Amino acid sequence: MMQDDNDWAALQRSWQAGQSAPAEPAWLKAAVRREQRRARWEMLAEVLISLGCAVVLASWAGTSRGWTAGILWALVVAAGISPVITIRLRLATWRGRGDTVTAWRGQLRRQARLGLLLARLGLIGGPLGLVLGLALGTFGDMSQIDRTLAHGLIGPVGLVILALGWCWALHEARRHQRTLRTLAAEDERDEERA
Repeated sequence: MMQDDNDWAALQRSWQAGQSAPAEPAWLKAAVRREQRRARWEMLAEVLISLGCAVVLASWAGTSRGWTAGILWALVVAAGISPVITIRLRLATWRGRGDTVTAWRGQLRRQARLGLLLARLGLIGGPLGLVLGLALGTFGDMSQIDRTLAHGLIGPVGLVILALGWCWALHEARRHQRTLRTLAAEDERDEERA
């Protein structure tokens, strides 16, 4: 009878030892908080830039005629909706799933994957926006903009903005890929220890 009690106690100890997670790395918790703080600033900048774009596009749409006005109003709607969508996506990744190492890694992994997706969309959206803007400026009825000013100033400014946006999106994509590689290496180390 005494032997059975010892077996159950040993089983309980081994089961509880399996339940405890390894010590939480401080860098993991700090990385999640740093990503959340950075995402808040990015969301604020995105909302302000989108609102600014919507105001400019709405003023242009108000003075344009024909199909150009329709496209500009559609862009106003897109400029208003896009930050709402990205904010909802980012807030979904912030919901805490627990205080274990696995939960922190999962949250950091979700944030990195979302950041990588948004960076890739930025790489696609930048050239698309530039082409659409140049097409509207060249072929559209944008009589409120002086044609010489439009071709002399807007083209180079658009290219500079495109180049800066591409550099930023590439930087963000690489940063998120590094985070995912680091997490994968941590997972492999944990599997080797087990």
